Amino acid sequence: MNNVDIASISEKRYTTKHYDSSKEVSKSDLIKLLTVLRNSPSSVNSQPWHFFVINNKNNPNLLLSGVLDFNHSRIADSTYTIVFCIRKLMDNEYLEHLTNTEIKDNRFENIDIA
Repeated sequence: MNNVDIASISEKRYTTKHYDSSKEVSKSDLIKLLTVLRNSPSSVNSQPWHFFVINNKNNPNLLLSGVLDFNHSRIADSTYTIVFCIRKLMDNEYLEHLTNTEIKDNRFENIDIA
C-alpha cells in the first residue's frame, strides 16, 4: 500500500467558485465521492449525518428558493448539489442503536481480556 500524504493533498486543494455547465460529474465519480463521505470518521463511529444528493439537471429549481441569489448559478451550473444534514441529538437510545448495529455487523473483534 502506498503512503498517502494527506497534508500535501490538503495543501493542493482549492474551492471552485464557478462551474462549467457543459461538463458533468459522472455517476461513477459521484459514487466514489459518496463512498468517501459515508466512510468519513466520526466520534464513537456515530456518523451523525445524512446526505441529500440533488441532481440539478433533473431538478433545476429545487434548491434555489433556499439559496442566496449570488449562489444560484453555482447550483444551476453544477451537476449535483449535496446537502449535509447533521443529527443534533445523540441520546442514549441512538447510541445504543449504533452499538447494537455494530455488534450485529460483527464490527467488534472477540477479545479475551482475561
